[in-house]
Amino acid sequence: MKNDQEWRNIPELQQPKNILGKWAAFFIDRYKIVYLMLIAIIIIGVSAFVSLPRELQPEIVLPYGQVFTVYPGAAPEEVETLVTNKLESKLEEVEDLKMISSYSYSGVSNIWLEFEQGTDMEKRMNEVREKVTNAQYDLPADAETPEVN
Repeated sequence: MKNDQEWRNIPELQQPKNILGKWAAFFIDRYKIVYLMLIAIIIIGVSAFVSLPRELQPEIVLPYGQVFTVYPGAAPEEVETLVTNKLESKLEEVEDLKMISSYSYSGVSNIWLEFEQGTDMEKRMNEVREKVTNAQYDLPADAETPEVN
């Protein structure tokens, strides 16, 4: 009993409550409503998550292309001058091309093409194949047919 009387003598508890105090008192006094609200929020959240549309394998289009050419027995300098530079000069004419990077190794030319985001890659890769086919006649006879990926 004495402990109950001590609570009543606390001056802060005797002051009139503002709107936030009334809200807090409502939920403190009726704590079972808080539990029901939490359960309802969890159920709504789980059902919203389950109903989210998902694709198992979404289509991702990367704006990159590659032209790979094998020139057997050639030194890196020969590959660069006879294959890589000729292909690059033709590929620079392709639209929406952001960047070209090339690597010339012993007997191998590898050209990477980066396109602008949102480019129609099918259309651009067909254009790249066309340019590579046109440039193929300028390549050495020993060089294999360039692969466009």
